Amino acid sequence: MNPRMLKRLAIALVVLVVAWAGLGLARRAGRDREGRIRLTAFDPGVADGALVVHGADSLRFVRRGAGWLVNGHMAAAGFVTAMLRGLADTAAPSELAAENASSLPQLGLDSAAAWSVTALLGSRTLASLLVGTHGESSYGAVYVRQPGSNAAYLLTDEGLAGVTDRLPSDWRDKTIAKVPPESVAVVEVRRGARSYTLTRGPGGWSLGRSAADSAAVAGLLGQYSFLQAEGFADAAQSDSARRARPNRQVTLEAKGGRPLLVLNMDSTRAGYWTWRQGDSVTYHLEAWTVDQLTPADSTLRPKPPAPAAPAARTAAAPAPARPATRRAPPPPLPPQKPKR
Repeated sequence: MNPRMLKRLAIALVVLVVAWAGLGLARRAGRDREGRIRLTAFDPGVADGALVVHGADSLRFVRRGAGWLVNGHMAAAGFVTAMLRGLADTAAPSELAAENASSLPQLGLDSAAAWSVTALLGSRTLASLLVGTHGESSYGAVYVRQPGSNAAYLLTDEGLAGVTDRLPSDWRDKTIAKVPPESVAVVEVRRGARSYTLTRGPGGWSLGRSAADSAAVAGLLGQYSFLQAEGFADAAQSDSARRARPNRQVTLEAKGGRPLLVLNMDSTRAGYWTWRQGDSVTYHLEAWTVDQLTPADSTLRPKPPAPAAPAARTAAAPAPARPATRRAPPPPLPPQKPKR
């Protein structure tokens, strides 16, 4: 075989190898595309509404300014934003988990168990997805599928995974107060029939006519810098609590007497129903939290100085050893008379 023929065969072989490699990559890319879910791309900032439906329960989200409402109440905006971003994240890792309808119930993706999540712009649907149970491979992984499709995917996204973990009340904003401590000049606390007033002066805080423990007052004001509720009262519980005179009340004022916060607290067996003056929402707080918010005045008085530690005793010099003394021998016995 001449050199020209060998060269042609070598070129042909290289072409075949390149073509075979390209075909393999194309097939692998096709399988990769089929193995990932195709989410609908949209701008989460454009959405002005969202809907989460699970069985007979539903949550309707409506944008209000920079925040959100959920079923008419202020929502925890961070949760809603994370959910919408997860719905639009086309780059989120995912893998095909099942393709048969018979596998959907065990993944929580059948029509009876799945959570339907929809992003809205007016009456137009921007994107929709069905969310099922959590995956066991990693935190934030959840099974999902597109409506009308039996293909189930394991998608890693904490925003969507959190949808199935929250109760309806968990979507609501639980923030009761955000009062900067440096803005407070007067604190009035009423505990039943007893009350006291803390006043900020040039030299620090005073409790009535006496000085107050500045560190204890700072700890008290820190409770109000970001106060969150444990839960919410329903309409009947709220109405019952507000009819009676609250057991405790706290008023925070700025310099000049401007009210910053008036918080009412009514005790129940399970804690305290709490509401801000002029606010229709009634929150639930644990009893120990209310004790921190309305401490006894004795805890705000200066603490007596700690007793001084006793002086350390120096080691005494060892006593000189006494010389050994010899005991005198006993006196001799008198001579005895011989017996006859």
